[in-house]
Amino acid sequence: MRRLPLASDTPYYVSLGDAQSRNTGSITGAASAFYAHLTELVPATKMIPLASDGANAGAVRYVQLPRLRAMAVAPSVVTITTGATDLPRLASGDADAVCGELAEHGGAALSALRSLAPRAAVLLSTLYDPMDGASDVLAGGVRRFNETLRALAASHGYRVADAFTAFAGHGASAGDPLSPDATPEDTNRFLCAGADLVPVPNAHGAAFFAGTLWTTYNEEQ
Repeated sequence: MRRLPLASDTPYYVSLGDAQSRNTGSITGAASAFYAHLTELVPATKMIPLASDGANAGAVRYVQLPRLRAMAVAPSVVTITTGATDLPRLASGDADAVCGELAEHGGAALSALRSLAPRAAVLLSTLYDPMDGASDVLAGGVRRFNETLRALAASHGYRVADAFTAFAGHGASAGDPLSPDATPEDTNRFLCAGADLVPVPNAHGAAFFAGTLWTTYNEEQ
């Protein structure tokens, strides 16, 4: 197993994207849980949490990356989660517009990130289907979103953590994806209501999501 080299003497991990990466109340988010794995490998790693509730690819491009640029640091590891904010639009059949925006803003953001962090290990993640396929419209929208995201990642040489597969069967088929966080015994449900009333990883989901990111980080390129 080959681990990617860290890009600077002071290694920085930057989380970009939406509520999938965020801590929610008492819930440790996927980015913080992934960061815990990184510090086991390199204890000196510092985390810069730039992901925000309600963000989409446009926010990564126009808000989060300019903040990172102003910090003048060279990240060693970057994760990008996106799509949770777009779930209501995908559910309403607006996949054409959502995927167009992802292609435009996501492509520009990844190009900018290449210049900001040329040696960083960059991980994107696919979007889960909170309805587990029960809605044909949403399922089709999520599929197209993930196809667009994978194409963007491939065009920039970045890797993709497959959250879609990891979360399959842990959405609506396991319980209400907009209910409060799962109890310690309710380990099969991975989603809960986020700050913007969109399904985001609960404590179980965030831990599993972080494990998926960690596995992808350690894969051979």
